[in-house]
Amino acid sequence: MAYSKITIALMLVLLVFMARGTYSIYQKERDAAAQRDLMQQQFATLQARETVISADVQALQTNTGLDKALREKFGVAAAGESVAVIVDATATDATTAPPVQQTFFQKFWSAVTDIL
Repeated sequence: MAYSKITIALMLVLLVFMARGTYSIYQKERDAAAQRDLMQQQFATLQARETVISADVQALQTNTGLDKALREKFGVAAAGESVAVIVDATATDATTAPPVQQTFFQKFWSAVTDIL
């Protein structure tokens, strides 16, 4: 049984349109899968964050946890306590300017003006 050339051409055109539609759906599925994976990662991150926050909230509901949070955040002490500030010995004073490096010509000019 032989098919006419027009029928074969119409079948090929129909095949091309169907292939384009199928490829478009395939691309959308891939995009949706990538988006789903991203959302699952964000959901896991948010669940971990919720766990940490709920633990913090539970700690803040006790007097000990509240005292600890106030001490850490604001550096306060309870009545009758004193606060000791420990300063690193190698730390430099913030008001002290670092020594200025002079270029060769500045050193030369300074030496010349010192002689005169």
